[in-house]
Amino acid sequence: ALKKNLPFSQFLRLKRLCSDPMDFEVKAKDMAQRFQERRYPKEVINNCFDRTTNIDRKDLLKNKKKAKNEDRIVCPLDFTTHSAEITKILKKHWHLIENIDSFHNKTLMIAHKKTRNLKDLLVSSAFQTTKESHSINGHYPCNKCSVCRVNRPIKSITNLTTNRTYYVKGYTNCQTSKVVCMGVCPCCLFYIGKTKRTLCKRLIEHRSAIKNRNSERSLVEHSMKLGHSFEEFFFFVLKRPYISWRGGDIDKILLQNEQRLIFEFNTISPYGLNQELKLNVFL
Repeated sequence: ALKKNLPFSQFLRLKRLCSDPMDFEVKAKDMAQRFQERRYPKEVINNCFDRTTNIDRKDLLKNKKKAKNEDRIVCPLDFTTHSAEITKILKKHWHLIENIDSFHNKTLMIAHKKTRNLKDLLVSSAFQTTKESHSINGHYPCNKCSVCRVNRPIKSITNLTTNRTYYVKGYTNCQTSKVVCMGVCPCCLFYIGKTKRTLCKRLIEHRSAIKNRNSERSLVEHSMKLGHSFEEFFFFVLKRPYISWRGGDIDKILLQNEQRLIFEFNTISPYGLNQELKLNVFL
């Protein structure tokens, strides 16, 4: 089918481009010669040329709008050596699916898509950035900012609910950005949050909210009820998710990691200081 249709489509393109019929005949002969050099059958080339000459150029220049066929169901499949057999099986048993209301009186259309070849498996279009190599794992104060005193040096933390020890991977400090952090109050209740900015800037916001008694935040509400000051809390980076150099939806990546850790550590009130679990971020 491709061998027959490719010359025809090229002749049509040539006819649209050539306003003079004489120019079209000269260019068409040159194109026919090039198809013959590529071992296209002469009969196929002549047949495609004859079909093109019978079409008026004005019709080719008109804008054609394809009507959407809503009476068919498109089934995309990877193109393999078994595609023909799979298509036969689907069409043979399509009458069983037609009995379903949403598929009633609709035809099946098989659409094939390219599968990954050896090149796709071996070569990546995106160069992987080398991850930061550091001999020290864990979170540490940067010793430069005003909130270092509430940053606790920590390498691991044990979840008392599941008795599982969580290890902080990589090196982080107050100046690390795009992280999921944990706060611990004097009551030993956990709070988990995320930030795109540096941890230092986020903690300064928490300090200001507690000082100004901004009760919209659960952390502030808890400190107001029990009279905790900001200096009585301690914070650290719990996880620094991998984010591609392309970026992507960083907020969603951080939010998904935050919600996973909230679920793992069970920090929803009254067992922790988080207000709710947002499962819709995984949809």
